[in-house]
Amino acid sequence: MKFLIFVTVLVGVLYAAKSKKPKGGTKQLLQAIKDELSELKEGQGVLGEKIQSLEEGQGVIGEKIQSLDEGQGVLGEKIQSLDEGQGVLGEKIQSLDEGQGVLKVGQGVLGEKIQSLEKKLEKAETWRLGMNINPADGHIFGYTVGKK
Repeated sequence: MKFLIFVTVLVGVLYAAKSKKPKGGTKQLLQAIKDELSELKEGQGVLGEKIQSLEEGQGVIGEKIQSLDEGQGVLGEKIQSLDEGQGVLGEKIQSLDEGQGVLKVGQGVLGEKIQSLEKKLEKAETWRLGMNINPADGHIFGYTVGKK
């Protein structure tokens, strides 16, 4: 039984090998091999071109990455400069706030002095000269006594 199975498998393998053989002579076989080699060489050339194109693209990408890295460095410097400027502005704002406090105190003192002077002026009667330049409306030049 084992022998029978072995013979069957052997016949099947031999039949398959025989059916794959191309028909024709040695020249035809050599021509077929030559055609396949030609196709492989063309495919290899195309692959070479693709690899070269990819390497060029990789170079361009490398340049872009380098440019981005340089730009990132410049942005970092700008951010640092802005941070420093923000610190300076913060100090100036604080100084202005302090100056504003001094001005408020000065305004308060000035307001008190003005009120004091107004009270002094209210106590004393002052003469004010009132003039009407146009006598056609019935007024005459004169002095008036008045208070504020």
